Amino acid sequence: MNQLITNRKMLAVFVVVIFALSVLLVALPVRADAPTVNTGYLASASLKGGVRFRALDSGTSNQFLFLGKPDLGQSGNRVQATFYGTGGQYNYLPASNHIIFTYDPLATPSLQVVISASRPQPYSLAYPLGDVGTLNYLQLTVAARAAGTTVSFTGVTLNGHPLGDFTAPAALPCTFCNWYVTGLDFTSGFTVEGDLELSTGQPSSAELNRLEIDVGALPEYTITASAGSGGSISPSGAVSVNCGDSQTFTITPDTGYHISDVLVDDSSVGAVSSYTFSAVDKDHTIAATFTQDEYTLTVTVVGSGSVAKDPLKDTYHYGDVVSLTATASPGWTF
Repeated sequence: MNQLITNRKMLAVFVVVIFALSVLLVALPVRADAPTVNTGYLASASLKGGVRFRALDSGTSNQFLFLGKPDLGQSGNRVQATFYGTGGQYNYLPASNHIIFTYDPLATPSLQVVISASRPQPYSLAYPLGDVGTLNYLQLTVAARAAGTTVSFTGVTLNGHPLGDFTAPAALPCTFCNWYVTGLDFTSGFTVEGDLELSTGQPSSAELNRLEIDVGALPEYTITASAGSGGSISPSGAVSVNCGDSQTFTITPDTGYHISDVLVDDSSVGAVSSYTFSAVDKDHTIAATFTQDEYTLTVTVVGSGSVAKDPLKDTYHYGDVVSLTATASPGWTF
């Protein structure tokens, strides 16, 4: 008897789906909580009050102290004291003076300056400034324009934060040397403290040597931040930034999306996950766009048969649903 033997060949279907794994590093916005000292000054700052020590001449002639609101050069904006030579009205400023310049808008809404040294006895002066609103800018001017002389303001602090030493002439190409301080809001009050040091041989001239401390507010600029579908930007919307400050934005794609481009002031900076505007001095825009991730669905057939994909595409997006139908060739089975 002949025996019919049928060999059953097996069809195996392997479906391989390639997924992408991404690691997102998020940079959080950082804002300074301590003052930053810069050389020069910001012309855009709105000055609201100050103190000026003028005609610093080592105590041999008249010296002037102006306290008030800008412009201190206008007599109607200030109170003043005149320090004469030995035996004069308030005696004279010695070579070393400890200066305390304060403002408290709640308790005593006045600018106050106290000068203390071994001689003369401590002297104080006040100007009724009132509530001036936001204060977040400090400007120092030190001048020593006569050859071989220096004027220094040393060991300077702002609300306990050390600012450093400031000397004219310093290693700067300046006759009136300027520094400005940002990064600290002192609207609720301030104390600027330091030592005014005068070298010998200061000239008897009102404009050749000086220490001036001014306070004010920085203008605010707006950075408009937006994000297309598929992700977000933080912070978003109209973000106010003080002049000279920095602002960081974080761009985050949704699951299944990636950053395709970031435009800053309508120019591409690439597919970056964070961007920082430094030393802001004008309005800006930042816009992020996103694209869906694409995946390839690879079907491998072992044996004889076919697999149909529905829908049939070269690539698929995250979350797409694909139906696979496997069909064995004649004589083959699963």
